[in-house]
Amino acid sequence: SEKQCRHEIKTSHVVCGGAVELWFSARTHSPHAGIWDVPREEELGAFDVVLWSYGMHPVDWTHVPPSTGPENAMNFVRAGGKCRGWSAEFRRKVVWLSMHAGLHTAREQGAWRVNRNTHAWRRAFAEKMERGLRAECGVEGFVDLLEPTIKAVLQVPRIAELTHDGQHWGPEINLAKLLLLWPYLLAAAQRGK
Repeated sequence: SEKQCRHEIKTSHVVCGGAVELWFSARTHSPHAGIWDVPREEELGAFDVVLWSYGMHPVDWTHVPPSTGPENAMNFVRAGGKCRGWSAEFRRKVVWLSMHAGLHTAREQGAWRVNRNTHAWRRAFAEKMERGLRAECGVEGFVDLLEPTIKAVLQVPRIAELTHDGQHWGPEINLAKLLLLWPYLLAAAQRGK
């Protein structure tokens, strides 16, 4: 099932005869670990594109109300100047992915339903994170996953069949989100020539 599969993602994959390497870096979901992490240039600097996202998970693994989420996340980023030492080259490689839209988190009559009201705070979160990451980290690349997935949620018939929990999407929506990354991947390919 999708619910089980998402915990079995390969953390690295090499394709095209070694010309393309994909590496998934995620910190452990533990109350004692820094789960909301900032990309490290010394670890990821050799890669052409660094995709960075964390959705709306709380920084310290306690419940964070939607209205305070971006402030807490930016306080974490600011602590110790985690991204201030990035080189200009690395800043160009980092692309922030906004969170996507979701459905209501409670079942109604055996099916997920659209809750249009949840997207106002998601939009505010995305806007605050973009402003903060531009100012604090000098991030230049931003991909809006929220608006396209809101459109899908509102327009695609039986959209609820493409999620196992109302919040995390299966391969159909995730492949559509991948198309939004093409401009950054192509730009990276041009820089590498």
